[in-house]
Amino acid sequence: MLCRDSLGDHGPPTPDLEVFLDAAALPTRRVLQASDSGDGWLFAKVGLYVRPHLTVELAVEPPVEGAIDYGPGDRTERIVLSPCTRTPGRWLVYPGGYYVRKPACLTIRVRAGGGEAVARVPVGEACKGE
Repeated sequence: MLCRDSLGDHGPPTPDLEVFLDAAALPTRRVLQASDSGDGWLFAKVGLYVRPHLTVELAVEPPVEGAIDYGPGDRTERIVLSPCTRTPGRWLVYPGGYYVRKPACLTIRVRAGGGEAVARVPVGEACKGE
């Protein structure tokens, strides 16, 4: 994915997003509203904040059937965003969101800067134990 696919340079992520590895901000703090996408999937639209100077990988973990879609791509279980600037301290926002077959708590593995973290994204229903 390229920087030109983003909505541009933005300030810090909104308070409803949780920052992982100081590289990506995901919507873990509220249940995302999921709408029927017309092809058997539910879609929850939410922008993805990433640091443009890092390679950031997001991957949907089983067992939930889910996918992510950011930038000009298609629904997929894994995306990699390559660095597009050497300037740290800013954020880029990519349009897109999360897909599920039925309301679910998606587990998203985040990799960046040699680190790894796990995010739990509530799509259409709350994540249990939260």
